[in-house]
Amino acid sequence: MFVKISARLRTAVLAGLSALLAAGLTASAAPTALAGATTEPEREKLMIFYDTKAPCTVMTNYGQSAIGWQVSAGTHLVWRYNIDATWAMVSQPSRKDSVGFPWWGVTRRDCLGNSIKQKDYPAGVPVPSSIRMGRSQQADGWRPVQWDVPSSPVVKRGVKVTRNATLRDPAHFVIGNVPATWQVDVTATPSPDAWWIKVYVPALNRWGYIERVALS
Repeated sequence: MFVKISARLRTAVLAGLSALLAAGLTASAAPTALAGATTEPEREKLMIFYDTKAPCTVMTNYGQSAIGWQVSAGTHLVWRYNIDATWAMVSQPSRKDSVGFPWWGVTRRDCLGNSIKQKDYPAGVPVPSSIRMGRSQQADGWRPVQWDVPSSPVVKRGVKVTRNATLRDPAHFVIGNVPATWQVDVTATPSPDAWWIKVYVPALNRWGYIERVALS
């Protein structure tokens, strides 16, 4: 059974399809292309690079001063948020490409200098001073970091982590690293997107969310 449409509506539909074809897109490819065009600038603004002012240490986890790696002065690190007045959560994307896990870590705030020139963000801006607040795609551009994730009932203890993973808060801010072979206590509490599950990490004495695939 066919539904009759007006000539005006038919003309509008054909015009829209013609515009897509002229841009080298098919109707099925259009949503992906448009989504990429709108989200890329937002994604870039979340991760701002800062130069290190001097050689310093990036710790794998907060409080693990003996575990981490060294960076030289002038290294580009992404600042994510300040844990407290002394320490900041950062990442080193160049390490991800060359060494691998871990590339997220904790370093002293005074190690970080000003921002470098990036798309949609100027050079020379100092690291924000707010505590446990990170850049976000929310309307005001910032979001609290839930550093102390509350506990939940455990359904299985001593589950082995099968691949290197990051520990996250409910909004997916990184709050720690969990190497493969560590054990975690698993709850039945999923994150809002269900790809992550709440766990307790005995080695860190911390609660947070870890990807389900890291436990399979």
